[in-house]
Amino acid sequence: MTPDSRPRGISAFTMGIGPLLLCGFAVPVSNSMIFPALSDLQDKYSFSDAGLGFIAASGFLTSFFVQLFLAPLADRGKPKRFVLAALLLASLGSTLFAFGGSLWVFVIARGIAGASLGTSGPAVRAIVANLDKSRSAERLGRLRGVELAGFTGGPLIGALLIEPFGLRGAFLIFGVVALLAFLFVLTRHIPALPVSGESRRPSLELLRRHRLEPLPDFAALVRVFSDFYFGGDPAGDPALWHGFIGDEPLLVDPEFFTALEQAGIAWGFVSGAEPPSARYVLEQRLGLNDPPLIAMGDAPDKPDPAGLLQLAGQLLQRHGGGALGPGGPPIAYLGDTVADVQTVRNARSQMPKQRFISLAVAPPHLHAGEARVARTRYEHQLRQAGADAVVPHTSAVIAPLLNALA
Repeated sequence: MTPDSRPRGISAFTMGIGPLLLCGFAVPVSNSMIFPALSDLQDKYSFSDAGLGFIAASGFLTSFFVQLFLAPLADRGKPKRFVLAALLLASLGSTLFAFGGSLWVFVIARGIAGASLGTSGPAVRAIVANLDKSRSAERLGRLRGVELAGFTGGPLIGALLIEPFGLRGAFLIFGVVALLAFLFVLTRHIPALPVSGESRRPSLELLRRHRLEPLPDFAALVRVFSDFYFGGDPAGDPALWHGFIGDEPLLVDPEFFTALEQAGIAWGFVSGAEPPSARYVLEQRLGLNDPPLIAMGDAPDKPDPAGLLQLAGQLLQRHGGGALGPGGPPIAYLGDTVADVQTVRNARSQMPKQRFISLAVAPPHLHAGEARVARTRYEHQLRQAGADAVVPHTSAVIAPLLNALA
């Protein structure tokens, strides 16, 4: 090849595998787009952490099994159909995710997207490896780089699209992109592979391997976490704890509670933490004396209002304020999640004649300067969920609370 005939520009980069590089980027992008959407799904649908885990894991699990069963079929000479099928699956998965409304619909949509990854991967790599053996490593490196760009760029692109277009719009855009990639690849020539009669069965050898090291049991994982967080026996003397719990930033100081009392406001805590850790923070680090507390295990988890109603009853009894119901003093609840806002709404449903006030604040990780846009979006979601007021930070709640009580 003379210097004048060498490929230049985009042709030099694609090395004759442009359609495969497009597939190698579009499919991973469609799969990794899910990660910036998880927090929005939790806020909008109040999914548990386990539910979010099912959504995220279903794609990878589906990809694993699809590769085991379909990889041998790519050796039968016509891998282009696998590339096209992968792009269709990526488009279908994104579109279904856009219109999903329940946990299992999102799990299925994520599984379909994961199937696209398992369908395309073996076929695309096999084609690239069989083109021009003298430069196969270079082409495989080019393909792998594009795939990694898709995996790492998907969350960034997804975050940029969710902000202006919302979850549905972002996933629809991904679905359309995958469909356009399908139409592009459909019109392009993709080399066939040498036909092999040896690959007739699914590649299940991996599943047949024995004597693997077992995964740590749940109790062992809990012990590791406890050692980092508590730095001692969680059921032992808190004075001996030396873990992260003693250093994590606090949102308020003791003077905040003095100001509440001076304003005539009785206060207490409904916490998702276990009682020992909650009391350690309240009593040891904030110096509060026997603060009213409903912790994990004392009441059902939010958004069940039982914990809030239980704490409100204790405060009224302690301060001689009567009972909940008609004529009872207003009950305000400050939280940083949609589930907290929903807790107040559920309390109103159970006790419609008792006045409840829902106050909300963005969680600590959204108070950094670079998170300003995400914080604004989150505060909007809190208002949409039904919060009566959103405060800029916890220590600024007194003035809005007094205004709400006026």
